[in-house]
Amino acid sequence: EIHTLNDAILAAAKELSTRPKGRRRIIYVISDGKESGSKATEKEVLRYLETNEIAVYGTAVGTSALWGEGFVSRFHLPFTMYDNILYKYTAATGGTLDSERGTDGIEKSYAKIAEEARTQYTLGYYSHEPFIDGKYRKIEVRVDRPDVDVKSKTGYYPSGQDTH
Repeated sequence: EIHTLNDAILAAAKELSTRPKGRRRIIYVISDGKESGSKATEKEVLRYLETNEIAVYGTAVGTSALWGEGFVSRFHLPFTMYDNILYKYTAATGGTLDSERGTDGIEKSYAKIAEEARTQYTLGYYSHEPFIDGKYRKIEVRVDRPDVDVKSKTGYYPSGQDTH
C-alpha cells in the first residue's frame, strides 16, 4: 500500500510557507496516520515545519481512531508500514490530534480544533544563540496559574526570517 503522508504534509507546508510571516500557519489533516512510500522523510518534514513555524492539527480516523489501537500503532515494527505518525507531527509543532469516527465526529473534531487555534497566544523571546547556526532549539512553556492547559511545540529550527 502507498500512504504518502510525509509528502502530503510537506507539500502543504511549502504552500503555507509563502504566506506572510505575521499570519498563522496551520495544516489540518484527516488521516489514519499511516506512512509508506513518501520521498520525504519524517525528519525532513518536521524540520521544514519547525523552521517555517507551521503547526499541524489532525483528526485520526480508521483503526488509528479506535481506543487502544491508536496508542499501539505508535510503535513501529521493522520492515512494515508506519501505522500512525500523525501524532508525531502534532506533538512536535504544538498542534492537537483528535480521534473520531464517522462524519459527525470529524465535524465536531474540526470545530474543536478551529476553536483551539483561534484562542491561542503567541509568545516570543530573544535568544542569545546566533540564528544562523541551524541548531534545534528546545522550548518549554510553563505558567504559574492553576487550571490552565498549556500546549506548545517542543522546539524549532531558526531561519533567516527570524531576523526580520
